[in-house]
Amino acid sequence: MFRFAGNSFKRNPNYDKDCNKKNSGFVSEDSYGKRFLENYDYFKEENKSKFLSGIGDKSKERQILDKLNCHTFSKNKSTVVVIDVEININEDSGKKCDMVLLNTVTTEIMFVESKIYQNKNLGISGGNEPDVIGQACGYTKTNDEHKSKIELAYGEHIKIVNNLFGSTFPTKITLVLPTKLLVYNDKLTHTPRRKTANELINKHVGENNIMWNFSGNEPSLDKIWKKLTKTS
Repeated sequence: MFRFAGNSFKRNPNYDKDCNKKNSGFVSEDSYGKRFLENYDYFKEENKSKFLSGIGDKSKERQILDKLNCHTFSKNKSTVVVIDVEININEDSGKKCDMVLLNTVTTEIMFVESKIYQNKNLGISGGNEPDVIGQACGYTKTNDEHKSKIELAYGEHIKIVNNLFGSTFPTKITLVLPTKLLVYNDKLTHTPRRKTANELINKHVGENNIMWNFSGNEPSLDKIWKKLTKTS
């Protein structure tokens, strides 16, 4: 509903546009008034249904990641929580990093790009390097150039989250670099071409910056953080 533009958060105009649509019997009366929370809950359900009923890598990916989001406001909180999703880092590219994790103990945030193993961006096409390398390294370059601004912006973002939901997440945070990569097993195929692609990804993104989930398991946020901050 809100996005950071320039030096402040601005309301996304598409939210109000969608609020005035008749959809499944729902009609918004006043998106700024008493129906605000009802609108918000409605669009959460609409978004959930879209990905649950969708097909393809992006829907599968989002279904897995949505399971991690529940830790953010659960009574049984994990040390690590999801504080933001689908972050547009490079506005001119149209690419969005999947999530930002917050470690509530170390007071650090981490950008994480996630892929299903069969995603075409993890493979080699036309003799080139896998696209995910440029994607992850591009996020890292931008984040490194604007590190202090990002830390301040997410400090404000977390303040808003705390005010809205009564949470007590730390607001003075440090950005962990580089951007991390999280890969989930879908239908694992270890072809020679894919093996070469994996080696290139490990080389350029860094083995310690990648979590390969070849076992088919869906690790907890705490385990993801621990693996992606391991130095050796």
